[in-house]
Amino acid sequence: MLPENKWAEKYPQAIQILVQVNLGADALAANIPSVIPLELSVRTRVLEMKQMLTPKVAAAGVSVSTMKLKAQGAGFILKNSQSLAFYNVAPGNVIELTKKQRGGGGGGAK
Repeated sequence: MLPENKWAEKYPQAIQILVQVNLGADALAANIPSVIPLELSVRTRVLEMKQMLTPKVAAAGVSVSTMKLKAQGAGFILKNSQSLAFYNVAPGNVIELTKKQRGGGGGGAK
């Protein structure tokens, strides 16, 4: 991994990334595309990227606070306060968008 500022110097122009939407039946019912291309600066914060995506996925009941973004390949969960450069996101990278699961613990039938 390169330091954030070095990565930003490497990609001074906007890059295109692909957001893979994995929201299951909710997304299908709302006619949300399975891939959303985005063009943005590597200096963009994850929170700003979520704000850009929200109107595109809101019909599936997803908001900034319930959205989870994960860098495919590296497997990092992207934190709101960090930039894409922090995670060394490069042109053509795929970011997976899912809905945060509340609670955890597995649940299941008794």
